Amino acid sequence: MGDGTSDLGQLGLFLTLVFVLPGFVYLGFFILYFPEKYECLKNLYPSGFLEIYLAVIGGLLLTSICFGFEIMLRNLNVFEKWFPDMGADKMPLIEYKGKGVWYLNQLTGQAYMHFNIFMGIFFILILYVSYRLLTYQNLSLIKILIGGFVIGFNLLVAHTFYKWGKNAIESVFKEANT
Repeated sequence: MGDGTSDLGQLGLFLTLVFVLPGFVYLGFFILYFPEKYECLKNLYPSGFLEIYLAVIGGLLLTSICFGFEIMLRNLNVFEKWFPDMGADKMPLIEYKGKGVWYLNQLTGQAYMHFNIFMGIFFILILYVSYRLLTYQNLSLIKILIGGFVIGFNLLVAHTFYKWGKNAIESVFKEANT
């Protein structure tokens, strides 16, 4: 590789950024929005097991849904303007040409992570509002604002990382092919 990292290390970093870290954020919002459900589940499982299970498995499931929405939205001009295709499919060709892709993996991983956090929290917030309205319970404005704040900032950060990722991959791909 030449860049001091193993293939396994790069894969681990990417998967941690894309799936695991968003899963722990989702867990935090699940606890914030559904504390009574969380307490009920805590009584059914050994200490610590539930949190790891919800964060990792829940993170994998919810980020898979987020990726599905990204694929469905990819053809909309507005979506493509905010979240341009980074060209991650070019990274194996870049690596084949002898260029390291560690930074590109890290950059695209961060872009996907912030996108997944923004979409995942958006879905959890919709679930919270729907559940509270359907069960005739009061909504917490502060909880909605916290979710909106996290959604908004992750939207902006994801937008920035998608642009950076696209530019970096295009630049390295062009350099690798000259």
